[in-house]
Amino acid sequence: MVWPAHEAELEDILEAMDLLDMRHMLAQHQFVAANLYILPKYGPEELNLGAVVEKQLKAEATIEKLAADLDEVKAVTCSSNYGVHLDTSLKQVDDLVKTLGK
Repeated sequence: MVWPAHEAELEDILEAMDLLDMRHMLAQHQFVAANLYILPKYGPEELNLGAVVEKQLKAEATIEKLAADLDEVKAVTCSSNYGVHLDTSLKQVDDLVKTLGK
């Protein structure tokens, strides 16, 4: 495979860093960003489609659990005499769960 010179140089640098890291020669060094404004806004794991899908599935599961918990609270509330205040609060929470579910 033919790479442009800058990509080949970068590959050489990364291989050298890997070699030094495997030999534990980087433990006493600390690397920091010289200019925070040029750092990527998202980490590599956040750009990975699998990670995004996994987070989405977790969010959906949480929303479903909240909705089930809300239904349970509504059932208990309807059978007791807590009044209109609690029903209004439950409606607001229910609206929020529906909004998050979209």
